[in-house]
Amino acid sequence: MTCHQCGRPMVPKRHKAPEGHVRHYGHGLCSRCYQRATYTPRPPKPRTPRATPRQDSVIDDVHTLRLRTNDPEVIAAALGISPAGVAEALRRAGRPDLARPFWQAQWRLRRTA
Repeated sequence: MTCHQCGRPMVPKRHKAPEGHVRHYGHGLCSRCYQRATYTPRPPKPRTPRATPRQDSVIDDVHTLRLRTNDPEVIAAALGISPAGVAEALRRAGRPDLARPFWQAQWRLRRTA
């Protein structure tokens, strides 16, 4: 008995497979060809994008909030983002000069935690 797909010699499941033979799995196929024929790939998990603020709106919000307070932790909390997230958004928007106090605030938070 040989596999219909690959032609390898097979033996029934209840027998011990001698050297060079594989076990019969079903429908005239060996175990490898049967698994390949019945495999159905899982659909990919949908990716949920993280909510990242637009850089230009972050710059405007930071400018507006800096008129009220100059504390980066308060500004980040008002935006609902960590200080590192605000700093990264500012850096991507091309304003690393505004990002430095937020990086320093994040470092302070890490040291105290």
